[in-house]
Amino acid sequence: MKIAVFLATLFALSSFAPNAAATGPVPSHGTPCVNNVAAGYPCSNVDFLGQLSRSQLGATGIVNDSWGWTDPLTGKEYALVGLNNGTAFVDISGTTPVRLGNLPTHSGNSTWRDIKTM
Repeated sequence: MKIAVFLATLFALSSFAPNAAATGPVPSHGTPCVNNVAAGYPCSNVDFLGQLSRSQLGATGIVNDSWGWTDPLTGKEYALVGLNNGTAFVDISGTTPVRLGNLPTHSGNSTWRDIKTM
């Protein structure tokens, strides 16, 4: 459930508010979904974990795609985020999202990064 809220927040930050920055730290417990709202975002049975700005993700431009992946051995949850200059990997299994690192583009900056998980 954390994946959906984190990714929805990323989408809101990058697509609808291109100049927006993270609004500050989220409480360590996150914000629960109450009456279909969590931290000002619409929700349905998911809690708000946190958000990272484009610069915190390592993007020099837009953020354009994101997918979640859960490690089947450890249960840790990750967000894979398409950036104009590569892909960011974010650990979302704890109480706040943590960028683990980036895989730079091999081809050049692009507005299209199609992320898929298996």
